[in-house]
Formats: sequence, C-alpha cells, structure tokens
Amino acid sequence: MTQNGHTTSYFYDGDGVLVEKSAYENLAAGVLATSEATLYWPEVVTNGDTWADSGAGTSGEFAYTGSTGLRYVQLDLGGTYTVDQIKVWHYAGDGRTYYNTKTQVSADGATWYTVFDSAVSGTYVETAAGKTHTFAPRTVRYVRDYLNGSTANTGNHWVEIEVWGNRTTVYVNALYEKDVSGNLSTKYYYLGGQRIAMRRGSTLTYLHGDHLGSASLATDASGTKITDSGTRYYPYGVTRPGLAGTGLPTDRRFTGQREETSLGFYDYGARPYAPALGRFLQADTLVPGAASGAGGGAATLGYDSQTRLTPLTVNLGEFVAQINAENQELLQFGPFSQWDSHTRQAHPLPMGPANPQALNRYAYCLNNSLKYTDPQGHVVTLAVVGIFALAGAVGSGIGYIAAQAALGKPIDTTELGVTVGVGAVAGALAPIASLGILVGIGAAANIANEVLPSLIKGEPVDPVKTAAAGGIGAIFGLAGGVLGGNSSAVTEYVEELAIQPLREAIGPSSAAMGKSMINNAFREMALEGVREGGRTAFWDFYSDVDVDTLLMLIGRPEYQ
Repeated sequence: MTQNGHTTSYFYDGDGVLVEKSAYENLAAGVLATSEATLYWPEVVTNGDTWADSGAGTSGEFAYTGSTGLRYVQLDLGGTYTVDQIKVWHYAGDGRTYYNTKTQVSADGATWYTVFDSAVSGTYVETAAGKTHTFAPRTVRYVRDYLNGSTANTGNHWVEIEVWGNRTTVYVNALYEKDVSGNLSTKYYYLGGQRIAMRRGSTLTYLHGDHLGSASLATDASGTKITDSGTRYYPYGVTRPGLAGTGLPTDRRFTGQREETSLGFYDYGARPYAPALGRFLQADTLVPGAASGAGGGAATLGYDSQTRLTPLTVNLGEFVAQINAENQELLQFGPFSQWDSHTRQAHPLPMGPANPQALNRYAYCLNNSLKYTDPQGHVVTLAVVGIFALAGAVGSGIGYIAAQAALGKPIDTTELGVTVGVGAVAGALAPIASLGILVGIGAAANIANEVLPSLIKGEPVDPVKTAAAGGIGAIFGLAGGVLGGNSSAVTEYVEELAIQPLREAIGPSSAAMGKSMINNAFREMALEGVREGGRTAFWDFYSDVDVDTLLMLIGRPEYQ
C-alpha cells in the first residue's frame, strides 16, 4: 500500500495471519519526552494532539519547562531508525514567534546533526500546521527541540513532535513482536485468555481491560497509572474523544485486536474490521450454521462445527437446498421446541441458522458488539461470561448468608466458600447453556453445594438431601433460564433429573404406594431445596415457605 509517496507492506502466513509489517510511520508516538530542566506534562509531546486550545499551563495541552531561557525536550525512540522528516508544533493560539528554535537528531546521543536552526533559516510564526523539517535520510535514535521564549512571554511550550521514518515489525501471533529496525522486543502476558501485561525492552506495563477484553488502562510496574492511558470506546470500537488512550503503550486495543491507526481499521486475523462503519471490510468465508441444541448459547453465535450446514460459502445453492430440506422437517414435526424426546433423538439438529443476524457476512458480532467478540474474524464468542460468573459468585454468597440468617444457623466458612465457587461456575455457564444444560447446571450446583462441604470436612453425605437438592436445583436452573416452567419439557426433565435420583435414594417402593411417596417426596424436595439449595437461587429464604404456592408457581408434575 502506498500513501504520501511511501509504501507500507504487509506479509501474511498461509492462514492469513500477519507475520511482518514494513511501514513509514510516526516513530515517536507515545514516547515520553524528557528535558534537562523540570518538564511538566511530558506525555503531551507525543500524544497525537497537535493543537492546544488553552494557553494555560495547567490545562495539560502542552509541555513546558519549569525554568526559562534556552531549553530543550528530548525523545528517545528506543532504537535506531532511518528518519527523513520531523514535524514540530509549539503553542500557536496567538500567532506568536519563538526564539532560538532548533531541532537536532543523533544516533548515539553524543554527536548531533542540526536539521533546523532559526539562527540560520530565520524565525517563523507558529500556526496550526506546525513546522515540517525534511532532510536526507539519517540514522536516528534521539531527537531534541530547543526554544528560548517567544514574542508573547519567556515560557517554552511544546504541543507535539512527530518523527517519521521506516519501521519493520515481525509478529509471532499475539504473544511477541520484534521491532527489527529499532532492535526492540515486545512480549505480551495472558491470564485466562485476557492480555494482562506487556514488556517492551525492559519496561513492564500492566494492561487493564473491560469485559470485551479491550485495553482500557495501563499502569507501570509499581501500579501507578500511566498518564493518558485511560481509553474508552463507543459500542463498535471507535475511541471516545477525550479518552482516546494517547498514553496507552500498545496498539492492541478494541477487544484486544491490533489497530492500524493510519488506515482506520483493526486487524482481526481473517479480515479487517472498520469500527467507524461497525462492519468487516471483507465477507466472512464461513456460512453461519446452527448449534446442536435448541435455545443454546451456541445457537445464538451462528456457527457450529457439528451443523449440517456447509461452512464454505462458495455454493449458496447447496446452502439453500439444505435449508429447504430442513424446512420439511418443520412441516412434518412442528417447531423444534415442541418435539418430543424421540423426535429429537432421530433429528438432533435444530433448524438453522439459529440466528438470522449471522447471515449478514459483513456484520460485526451479530450486530451485538456489547455482548460478543470475534477473536479470529470468523467465529463470534460470548464476551460476558466473566460478568455472569461474578454475579453468580456474589449472588450465591449473599443467598447463602441470607438463608443461614433466616434459618438461625451459623455461617460455615467451608460452605460459604463452596457456594461462592459453585455460583461462579454456574453463573458463567448460564448464559451459554441450552434448555437441558440449564437443568443440569441447577442440579449440579445444588448437589455440589450439598456434597462438597461434607467431603471437605470429612462428614457423611446424606443421599436424600443430595437428591432433594439436585431436584430443586434442576427446577430452579430451568426456571432461571427459560419461561414457561410448567411445560411438558419441564415435566420430562424433572422426572429424569430429580424424581429418578430421588427414587434411587429412598429405595424401592410398592406400586400401590409409589405415587403417594413420589408426590410427598416432591413436596419435601421443594421445601428442603428452598432452604438447603436456596443459596444458588439468589432469593431471600424464610423457614415458613408456602410449599403449595411454590409448587403451583413452578408447575407440579403428576406421576402415575
């Protein structure tokens, strides 16, 4: 790609992943300025803002020295580069002229080459366009810009300095970058899939992200916030004015992807994404399919490797033919949600695509950028699992404490710890679970809350309590994930996941007493589950629960 007479080259591997970039760019972006005198607001000199609206030193719109006279600011690029242009902006709000302006460059910090000197070339009036110094390409690491007061006052004020030259960077996935031109390495560190830190050269920086994984703040090794590193984004990735992260030391920003600032897009691996448009710039090479379970989180993501739909988009005729064939199943058996277990077993896949938004192959994250991310440019993933996990943990803990207080029981730290942990897991799984999995989550969570504390403390496990907790947890899990808790599907799930384990727990019973025992056991299960399993239901519990009202609300099944 050629821009302003300079060529930027991109090299990709066979999977379309960027491995090398050679570009003519501003090498000074984000470099912290220094001076031989006390320098205020040094980060402003390279933050990308070339205009200072205010002439007040406290505004933070320009850097200035604490003492007057001939002073300079210096930039250390961190390595040597081939440079042929420097742009300088001083305060220009009142059209002033600065004295003794001089710009120098050096490869080693000892021998300096002057690219501009007002004593030789004459002074000039400061304007919004700044001053551009172009010279024959030189090897540069250090840049200095001198001032000695102006026609307005004796102060020295630097708004922005850009240093333009060539840089070649080699990438190893999202873990390592090597600035070959400047001989400078950058390593990224991850925890649980989230980028948490980076080390450029010997400088360690911690990166703090939001729920989407977007870089939002940076702190140094001591935990001090890096000035101007605070970054906020509009829903589709455009940085917000005033919080553009000019001090953020990485170009991996929105959802952790690498930003091509000069071109206005992000590199998502498989294809580029333009945040200003909220669209990918290339069509997805995968046709979204349907998930293997109805109502499941995977269905909302639009793609599943087990789907009957072909992922390649080259033959849309085949795609339409498969849709038409599956529509025949709808006509024969009705909506998937109404299929009985036998039909589901014979026809395990739902009609697809499950989410029509997935058919727009330029759309970003199903047009829901606050909930999903697209790490590879192909497959949308849920981004709010962490939030649900936190809510589950906190809610479970509060529920347990409230239940213990209502029942007049002491707080057991082992039980509380297990409850919080189980709640976090259940919360994380809930938003991506299908109908059946919601039941399993509820049952498993309550059983875990019942069994684990006993195992940890070396106490015996009560099988009846365990079955009761599992049964009521199954009901609460389902009720928490879907509406219509008295449907036939609920009856089937309660029978399979609650009543059958309860039958096994209480032992065999005669046919004549079976129905009575099951119904009575179900009532006890509801009452015991409210008290013992309530910690995962996020409610306030009291000992005088109206069981009949509870059973009416959740739809009591009848058993023969």
